[in-house]
Amino acid sequence: MIRLQGKGPSADYQALKASLSRRPTMTEFFRSTSSMPDMRRRHGQWWQLVRDQDNLSATETACFERHQAFMKEVESTSMTRSFKAVLLESLLDNDGFRNPPSVDELAAQALDVFRRRRGLVGDIKKDLRDLDHVSLGKWVAYWKGNPINAWIGGNKARDNRHWFEVRDGRFQPTLQVTKEEFDTFQDMIQELVDYRLAAYEPRLPKPEAEPTSAEILPFNRPQTINADSDELPYFPDLRIACGHFRSGRTDVDENCRIAPGHGRLDPGRHFVARAIGDSMNGGKHPVLDGDYLLLELIDPAHAGSISGDTMVVERQDAGGDDQYLLRVVTKSPDGRYVLKAANPDYPDYEADEEMRTVARLKEVLRENEIGFA
Repeated sequence: MIRLQGKGPSADYQALKASLSRRPTMTEFFRSTSSMPDMRRRHGQWWQLVRDQDNLSATETACFERHQAFMKEVESTSMTRSFKAVLLESLLDNDGFRNPPSVDELAAQALDVFRRRRGLVGDIKKDLRDLDHVSLGKWVAYWKGNPINAWIGGNKARDNRHWFEVRDGRFQPTLQVTKEEFDTFQDMIQELVDYRLAAYEPRLPKPEAEPTSAEILPFNRPQTINADSDELPYFPDLRIACGHFRSGRTDVDENCRIAPGHGRLDPGRHFVARAIGDSMNGGKHPVLDGDYLLLELIDPAHAGSISGDTMVVERQDAGGDDQYLLRVVTKSPDGRYVLKAANPDYPDYEADEEMRTVARLKEVLRENEIGFA
């Protein structure tokens, strides 16, 4: 693996390009250990970074200018499972932006994608995982529910924009791709899909081994909660570290539902993320690895007393990535703030000027208290 110097995405890009003697792909850039959140903060999205390096052809530039909103959606759409990316790969395999396939054809192609990407099979519900003997009828019905429903906007009532539709039994893009740009467009989308699948793979459990400690979380969705529940933002790529500071992302979010009984919840202040690690697994209210955390954003000017509270603390690492840590904030007699772990196996941190408290832990949610529409 090529490791870069951490001088920013442009410098990382140029170093990688020099080492490869060609334009790097997004997957290569991701695997080079450059910061993807920093790249998006500075350039917005991958193809804009490439453009800023004067590495897009005239045809690619025109294609990007016409379809950059969709490209950004592909690059950063929330994925708690691999299905959205698998669907796009299936569509590309079928030349589906030029000749939209039937829903049945698209689902059958997705089955072939899973057969060649066996590592993703754990995302499929158990009774359909025998890919070589699965009932095609059951598979098509399953695939229609998700991700076809997700890509046509069925999972986002609050969002009027959808990129695909099912019309006359065919899965059709709503964006208009001209005949002249089809090949370039599909190549650019394929590069983004390759990245999404490469970035997703570390989430999966290792073969023949159980996920351990703070590196892998099972992405099983809890049950669906009824419509009387509160709807809050959920950040699948934000990991609240219960161990040591760990990078996370808040540029991708979706909605979850919280069962009643947690007081007044405001989607402008309250959100859900998952714990990773076991440094807070102790005391009267332990936080376990993989727990869903109900959190409340705080305004530093109006946070009130935080001493004794369990807080999310943010800082930036040397490369500019945001990192998050869950700790109990305590105040020493001499006025210093110390971030204490509930598990004695983990060290305390003394707060410094580079750290700031961003959210207060309101509750640890049980699995029957959270669901997804």
